[in-house]
Amino acid sequence: MSALSVHVFAGLAVQARAQSARPLPTPEPVSEAHFLCIESVRELSDGALVIAYERAKQLWFLPSAMSAPREIGRDGDGPAEYRSASRLIPLRSDTTVLVDATRRRMLRLYKERILGVWSPSDWLAEATGGRPAGIDHRNNAVMIRGVALTSQVADTAALVVAHGATKTVDTIGAVRLASGTMQLGARAADNRPATIRFTFPAYRSEEQVMLFADGWLAVLRVATYRVKWRTPAGSWIRGEVVRAPRVRVDAELKAGETAPPRSAWGDAGIAAR
Repeated sequence: MSALSVHVFAGLAVQARAQSARPLPTPEPVSEAHFLCIESVRELSDGALVIAYERAKQLWFLPSAMSAPREIGRDGDGPAEYRSASRLIPLRSDTTVLVDATRRRMLRLYKERILGVWSPSDWLAEATGGRPAGIDHRNNAVMIRGVALTSQVADTAALVVAHGATKTVDTIGAVRLASGTMQLGARAADNRPATIRFTFPAYRSEEQVMLFADGWLAVLRVATYRVKWRTPAGSWIRGEVVRAPRVRVDAELKAGETAPPRSAWGDAGIAAR
């Protein structure tokens, strides 16, 4: 299986009104450490990386491309522990939020140190179900809500914003998700649901949502590949259609996507510039 590199480049600011294509230089250097199935990457102001590796329930800190990674926290339910390492949400001044989706809570980090926890009973964690798509400096959060637990997973969900100052929730749009199916496993003793299994196509396309620390919201549309922006004041800006070449999915790519994880280290490298 060929190596898949995740490239992080500094200084590539995204302009809401001008979405011209920008060629990316060859990354240099490439880290010696390799990771498999990276869920999220957060680049800090000094070039260090925080890496969330959900399938192995691990969070890593990589000071530089030439350094050995250090694990942050551990598996558990304590103040500096987590049950899943999924989305990393960047805040100001090298502060990051780690979404612990399994426990429906969020951990706040400064660089590689875990500072505190939003428990499921905290208002922001409760309003977002512990799974926000972004948090800004005013303590507003955006999440996707409305995926029904039925045998057929809906392909459309509501885009919702939670206002930290007023503790209110508003629906501001909708996003397309990948269609899938859900299976419930029942306990033999009383036939009550015990497990839930979701099944989605391996190469699915979903619309993506990200709320930035300054309050700008980006919604990536896939029907016509474009970014739709929402300003902090609430107005919308529709970006131009982004032309992207089609990539042929061959047997090797399919095998790599559907293969189970082999270990904490795998074939996907991180390259920083």
